[in-house]
Amino acid sequence: MIEFVADKPIFRQVADYCARRILDGTWIPDERIPSTKELAVNLAVNNRTVMKAYDDLSEAGVIYQRRGMGYYVAPDAAENLRTFLRRDFIANTIPDLTARMHLAGITPADLLTLLGG
Repeated sequence: MIEFVADKPIFRQVADYCARRILDGTWIPDERIPSTKELAVNLAVNNRTVMKAYDDLSEAGVIYQRRGMGYYVAPDAAENLRTFLRRDFIANTIPDLTARMHLAGITPADLLTLLGG
């Protein structure tokens, strides 16, 4: 189950849920994943919300659809997800983190110490 947060669209949270299932090995390459209806029921969200998440994952090369058979994990899904996550981290998380560090008076050296490096 997902504990939804207010500051992120639900379809993105559903896509993140799917990504975690792939990266942790729960959903395996070339194996069928839950239908949009199944996942919508399991996560207590609208079917269209899951469809939007699946569309985004499909466009990113993470899942693919077999006509009449459902959705499947792409063979290179984990690699595609990690590439996307790295780019997103660099483009979004680092600038936000840097700004917050500046406001809090945390230096890069402080951060390395906190991270154990």
